[in-house]
Amino acid sequence: MTKQYIISLGLLLCLTTDNLWATVRTVLNVPSGLAQFNDIQSAADASVSGDTIYIHGSTTTYASFTVTNKKLVYIGPGYATQKTQALSAKIFHANIENYSNLPGSASGTEFHGLQVTGTLAFGGPFTNGVAVNNVLIQRCYFTGSSAGVSMTRGNTTYSNYIFQSNYFHATFFNANASGTTYVNMLFRNNVVLHQGTSNTFMPSFNNSTGLHIDHNLFYGTGTLFGTSANNPNFATITNNIFINVAGIGNTQNSLYQNNLTFSTNHSAPWTMGSNYDGGGNMNANPLMVNQVALTANALDVLMDFNPGPGSPCLNAGTDGLNLGVIYQTNSPDDWAQSRNGVLPYLVSLNVPNAANLIQGSTTPVQINAVKGK
Repeated sequence: MTKQYIISLGLLLCLTTDNLWATVRTVLNVPSGLAQFNDIQSAADASVSGDTIYIHGSTTTYASFTVTNKKLVYIGPGYATQKTQALSAKIFHANIENYSNLPGSASGTEFHGLQVTGTLAFGGPFTNGVAVNNVLIQRCYFTGSSAGVSMTRGNTTYSNYIFQSNYFHATFFNANASGTTYVNMLFRNNVVLHQGTSNTFMPSFNNSTGLHIDHNLFYGTGTLFGTSANNPNFATITNNIFINVAGIGNTQNSLYQNNLTFSTNHSAPWTMGSNYDGGGNMNANPLMVNQVALTANALDVLMDFNPGPGSPCLNAGTDGLNLGVIYQTNSPDDWAQSRNGVLPYLVSLNVPNAANLIQGSTTPVQINAVKGK
């Protein structure tokens, strides 16, 4: 077990940072675990901007933490890594804040390969608080009615957020702050299962420019977009599949191009209100590989979300790809890899004849690992 940890940490040190002098800190919330810290807060407090925090998988959810004016990268092992006895790293609330009266900035923060059961909140307090910008959230699994993303600092501008290859279940986005503008928000290659009526998934981005919702699969019984002043405005909505969800047409002044709706209460949202029809949109049965499960709103992070034979989604995107999430080998968008972490990981470690080893002797070790993609 110790050998496996040392090898995986060595790979981590080689591959995770874009700054040769940045530090990688490890966290495991088991007191006897082989990590530098037992909680994320302590690791963040010891870090400086540019550092990376690797959060080990655990059966226990990590406690909430707050980070002020530090750009850090948080990396988990993936939420359903393809290896034996894989554990995800579950985090609760994270407050990522910027104070205008303090040096440094939290802009550039990244989250990878984590399971989020609370809220990732970006911004700062009413006094001296400013927006956190240039954020990447990738390959994470948000689950639970209190899980989501919050960008609610008023009278400021949030810019350059990327939400890519995540699975959202019964979650929400809160991005409607008074006097705040949202610029260049990319929501791409995600699966959203939104169920129930208590929360609208995206009652947000009313005052936005450059909001692009591209190559996602939305399904479930819940309401997708908010109404009145609480809905996406001036969005570009392309290459998506919508199954069962309500409220698709609640957007305003938004361009719809090459989308498919099926069994939704708004079958042609591109014709509603002030929205625009950019062509290539359709209301049809998508004939997915797992169409029965999707129609039943089944929760399965390992489901195959590909279109099946004869599907109208095949090669129907503006880019020539299938509608919905992207399956493309060796691409950073490959949905088949979204469950895995961004780091290499060990599948197995075999020491032949381990029971008869003699101290000081030499023996071959067989390591099977998967390259991070």
